[in-house]
Amino acid sequence: MASIVSIINTNRQDIYNHYGTVTHNEDGNATFKFDNNVLGKVNSDLEELAFIENDVNIISISLEDIESLDLSLKQMEALMFMIKEKKESKIMKMTNFEIYNIAKAMTEAFQDGTQYLPVKVNFFIQKNKATLMALAQDIDNSRVEIVKNYGIMDETTNQFTVPEDKIEIANAELMDLFNIEQEVDVRKVSIDAFPDDINLNTAQMEALMFMID
Repeated sequence: MASIVSIINTNRQDIYNHYGTVTHNEDGNATFKFDNNVLGKVNSDLEELAFIENDVNIISISLEDIESLDLSLKQMEALMFMIKEKKESKIMKMTNFEIYNIAKAMTEAFQDGTQYLPVKVNFFIQKNKATLMALAQDIDNSRVEIVKNYGIMDETTNQFTVPEDKIEIANAELMDLFNIEQEVDVRKVSIDAFPDDINLNTAQMEALMFMID
């Protein structure tokens, strides 16, 4: 994988060299400057590079292989791509309002990623967070579209403001959006999986309640 990363970095550097002019700051570090007329092409080439697919030979591990390890949330997140899962999930009906708020709560409660949790709990948190964050992003995109549809752009702040005569209809559509129910694939974990001496604050425990049996 290191060689693939090296190739990607080389291609990225080639794009910078092709379109940019290199300058050096006082510390001797190189930076690239791009003319405004080529920025679109630079971003387009970088995006194309980012979405190229590679065949990568990954050695998989199971949860049981690492069950005895003490891993922080950040460490587990870095290993997610290589862990094989025996699926232990449950389809839950959740409103968009619940999805949006739980995703936000999980992100905020475990923001620093330094908590050490049992491997299974840690793994299921990562899976559920990824699922809910993806759904929450779709919900937020729809919310923004509603605001754009009824709002007026403030050129000073680059934000949309909904006029008073449109607030009622905009709020009604937002209410409809957040009341929509979805079936969500949630990884459930038993309360017994948490050790008695686990160090979670109230916000963290509340953020996890939806996934605890």
